[in-house]
Amino acid sequence: MDTIAKLNTGLIITVLGMGIVFCALIFLSLVLKSMEIISRNRHARAGETGRVNGTVAGPRAARRDDTELVAVIIAGVMSMGEEGKSLTVRSITRAADGAPVWGRAGRGDQMANRL
Repeated sequence: MDTIAKLNTGLIITVLGMGIVFCALIFLSLVLKSMEIISRNRHARAGETGRVNGTVAGPRAARRDDTELVAVIIAGVMSMGEEGKSLTVRSITRAADGAPVWGRAGRGDQMANRL
């Protein structure tokens, strides 16, 4: 086998390999996009009914007293500010937990294993 034939074979194998990888990436992209659409539809339906898998969606039914937490947040903000400047905290709202259930469960398992 001469050098030209070896280069030709190597080029064909390279192009074939890149084509397979490119097709696999397109397939993965389509799968992820379809999962996003399915998830969006599921959340839209959950908003209509107010339930997802038997659990109530939305804010917690029982509110706890967060006055100590508010005091700590205000103290932290005030300590980072400049002296002589006044700051008024008008409201503090809890941010929604955007982590998926499997992520929270994994963190809980890791913390339980360290105890």
